Amino acid sequence: MSVYSGFATRSQEQLYDNLLGNVIAALSLRIVKFYRKEVVDERKFRNVLEYQCRYLRKLEKRKVRMAS
Repeated sequence: MSVYSGFATRSQEQLYDNLLGNVIAALSLRIVKFYRKEVVDERKFRNVLEYQCRYLRKLEKRKVRMAS
């Protein structure tokens, strides 16, 4: 059993942590822009968020398979 939050390697754990940080940063920025009534490219925001969440799900599936 690994000690890397369920991942086999430290690099996989770091990739996951970085992606999660990117999602949080994107959501935070979007919220700030909303309250400042700034213009946002919704399509670009959605695409970035979908890509990162898709990658997070892939990593989660690998982690779950390894635990079984």
